[in-house]
Amino acid sequence: MAVTAENDRPGADRSWNAAADRYTDPALSFRDYFGSRIIERLALRPGAHVLDACCGAGAVAIPAAAAVGRRGRVTAVDVADRLLREAIRRATEAHLSNITWKAADVDALPFGPSSFDAVVCAFGVYYSPDMKAATARLWEMVKPGGKLLIASWAERLFEPANEAFWQAVRSVRPSLYRPQNAWDSIEKPEALAEVLAAAGIPGGSVSEEPYEHPLLRPEDWWTIVLGSHYRATVEKLSPLERELVETLTIKPLAERRVEWINATALFATARK
Repeated sequence: MAVTAENDRPGADRSWNAAADRYTDPALSFRDYFGSRIIERLALRPGAHVLDACCGAGAVAIPAAAAVGRRGRVTAVDVADRLLREAIRRATEAHLSNITWKAADVDALPFGPSSFDAVVCAFGVYYSPDMKAATARLWEMVKPGGKLLIASWAERLFEPANEAFWQAVRSVRPSLYRPQNAWDSIEKPEALAEVLAAAGIPGGSVSEEPYEHPLLRPEDWWTIVLGSHYRATVEKLSPLERELVETLTIKPLAERRVEWINATALFATARK
């Protein structure tokens, strides 16, 4: 199967498309780390068909394609067409030809019930206005005997650098100071477990995977900012304001000699 891209949503998310220019920088290697860990947890069999919803630049889809082999298939979906183009580039470099890429929203996936042996939504389900409904739809697409895995962020993501960024934003443009995150409501294992239960998923479980992401130099934090959800805030700043926020963000990290930031994840899993 050739690597292809279909686009049925021309107005893909602007902030994630803007973040595409830094999204796969080595400073953001936590994405590939967790992509590999997710595939290890799924223990995919050769020939399996996998859905990667909210696939980004292929952190899950690419190792999934390698795991299922030539007889298997991966369908990878995201709203941001620039991220999909980056994913296709990476898959091509890895000589993988069993992935189909599609631009679509997680709330409007065009797949029927029992379509996949495994369904993954890594760090994206919380962008749905109704996580319970979105999770229920993903579960519906899992074949009997198949698996669902939803990954989310745990408490204190990217601290202490996260706080440095938001304090810098507040000092430069107070009106943009909104340190709340989309995943805050499910940053504890019991809260994510409640989403599974509310979606009608029996026997689901949630585990926490601690991870400290290396910050090789303070400037790498700004690369993470530009290649992540913070980009939506940065895009609202003027060029001068961006420069000020960058300086004020990096300075305290350099002074404190911060070398690690928290990137602990939660994995919710269920077998049908």
